[in-house]
Formats: sequence, structure tokens, C-alpha cells
Amino acid sequence: MKYEITNKITPEEYLEMRASVGWGGFPLEQAKAGLEHTTHICTFRKDGK
Repeated sequence: MKYEITNKITPEEYLEMRASVGWGGFPLEQAKAGLEHTTHICTFRKDGK
């Protein structure tokens, strides 16, 4: 297994993550805009996902 910590996440990954924990969804464009205006992102990846 390979672990990696990054400061990037795609809007698609973000929405997939929200859905996986039962959080509400919203349009892809809204997720994209929100991520573009976020000051800090920490993403933990296991085997590239």
C-alpha cells in the first residue's frame, strides 16, 4: 500500500467523498468554485485514491 498526503482534490473526488459519508450533494460547478476559494486543503490518499 502506498500512502500520500497532498494539497489537491478534484471537485469530482470531493463530491464522491461527501457522498461516501452521507453528506448532501450539490452541483459540480458549486464544488469547483468552493475548492477554488478554499485556503487550505489536506488530502490523505491510499493507493492513489
